[in-house]
Amino acid sequence: MAKKKIKNHLWLPINQWNLNEVFTTESISPISFYAIRGFGNPVNRNEGRFEDANYLVMFEEPVASEIIIEIYPELLDKTVLQDSKLGYYEYYKTIYLKKGHFKVHFENEVKLLEFLNQQFMLLEVKTVNKYKSESFIISENKPKQLRQVSYQQKILSEQSEKEPFFDKAFNQIKGLIYGYVVGSLGSLDENEQGLVSDLTKLKNTIGGVHTDIALSEQYSNFWLINVKKQIRDCEERYKKQFDNKTSDIFRTLTLRLQEVDNLNKMRCEEFSKQKSQNYKRDFETEQENLEQARREVYLYECKYNITPLKEEFEKIKQEEKERGEAKGKKREYYKKEENPEKFYRKQELKNEIEEFEKNDNEYKALKNNVYALEGRIKNFQQGGTQFDTSINEQFNRITEQLNDIVKKTNNYFLSKNNKDSELPDISIKIDLDSLTNFYFEKNQSYSNFSIQLPDVLSDKISKQEIELLNISLNSVLSFPQGRLGNYSEENVLKIIAEIGKHLPDSDLKNTLREYYLYRTAKSDNFVFPVNDILASIIIFLMKLQGHDQINKMLIAKSVKNKKVAFMLYGAYTGFANLPKTFTNLIFDSENHKLQYFIDNYLFNTLIKSKS
Repeated sequence: MAKKKIKNHLWLPINQWNLNEVFTTESISPISFYAIRGFGNPVNRNEGRFEDANYLVMFEEPVASEIIIEIYPELLDKTVLQDSKLGYYEYYKTIYLKKGHFKVHFENEVKLLEFLNQQFMLLEVKTVNKYKSESFIISENKPKQLRQVSYQQKILSEQSEKEPFFDKAFNQIKGLIYGYVVGSLGSLDENEQGLVSDLTKLKNTIGGVHTDIALSEQYSNFWLINVKKQIRDCEERYKKQFDNKTSDIFRTLTLRLQEVDNLNKMRCEEFSKQKSQNYKRDFETEQENLEQARREVYLYECKYNITPLKEEFEKIKQEEKERGEAKGKKREYYKKEENPEKFYRKQELKNEIEEFEKNDNEYKALKNNVYALEGRIKNFQQGGTQFDTSINEQFNRITEQLNDIVKKTNNYFLSKNNKDSELPDISIKIDLDSLTNFYFEKNQSYSNFSIQLPDVLSDKISKQEIELLNISLNSVLSFPQGRLGNYSEENVLKIIAEIGKHLPDSDLKNTLREYYLYRTAKSDNFVFPVNDILASIIIFLMKLQGHDQINKMLIAKSVKNKKVAFMLYGAYTGFANLPKTFTNLIFDSENHKLQYFIDNYLFNTLIKSKS
């Protein structure tokens, strides 16, 4: 395939489930990468057969898709972009997203709202708020129909075989950097974090209730009792943080949920009616009456030769529709100067039909009977009720309000705790090629990735502590978590053992050895270290399954160097697996300067240096 300089944007079709994945990893990759690199999940990615397993396929023009990503050339490595000469390009690397360099086009507002409401429930979908204000668009023009594209299965070259492992290395380093930034910001204290967590749990509970109601036809209001208690508990905690002041949102939530309960009660009663024999019999009778009424209309039209006129009129309209779709439009009308015969014939048919419908009273009566029967049948519901839409609308409003209060509460705490407006020093240097090769070779031993810490950190700690921290980071990067939830005690013990193995003899090493013996139940005693750096490392090792637990223990032990524990947590977990409750300090804030700062560092230092 030829390689070509791209001037215009390219278009990548995708479905809603995979859009969640895009904003989890802040990237999109060929399907085969996900299994190899150990993070991300391409759910139903190849459903539309738009792509090869080893390549992303991007089209020169928009194609028919509920959701399509517009990719700017700046995000692409043009040396590996392959032109098929068939209207699409193949790309065997991951595309990393950057603000201002892509847009997501939704087929309609409903699809956008579905995505926004769904992602609120998913903890790992963390970057939506970063992009939604300027990168999400509702498509106005319907693209042309996607033509069939044939692919030949390709074998990855040696060069591209390493790409998934670069992704893994980049993901771990990106997690490390975000952990460091979160630790550098003024973090929330235990009570503040507790309120944000309670509000988030309330949001998730209500999301679960929405699902339960949608799936059930039996009425119960037990959920309302439980959720009301959660709301009261959140309100009390809110008052404690805001000098006994409350928010109107709590009252509004209760009222909306009460309305949901009322609607659901009527909905379940409607379902009960639908199951009765009388309901089914009446419905079938009305359907028979409607069919008879439509037949009477048809026979009347045939009697007065209206049927062939309507058929000819519909045929011309269908031709106009097909002409439009061929050019990516809904319809292209016949023009007088282009095809006067079709143009005037259509007008003539339309006038004759309208004249008949307007002046024939018997025909109007027959048509009105059809309309009346159709209206009555609409009142019969099968598998749904007239209350479903109202219930969904209430839940949508509830979700919006909860997200609003979570965001405002979080931002308030951050602005209160983080008075320093300076950007953190994130000039962390790691040998990315070495880390990529380490993962590519599936090495199972400790390796040194030439880590250099920022001066703002290394200048404040001793050489011995710098060595301890570097060895700890190397150990964590050598044995990262992998897939979400892939926690392994054996892996954690390896990390501890490797730190101890490569650390010179010292009091720090002795304390670490004592902790290892304590953790493996070979000793009953462990004295928590006084050294701040070692304390941060041990807290990470103790609580590495959850950032909130790390934060609580850091506070309880009065450890000041939070950035160390969170940096290790990010490096171990990897960016893709970081939950939004951890990164919302960055992505849910209005600090766009910080977001650009991190992006520029990642792209200029890591991605461009590799290209």
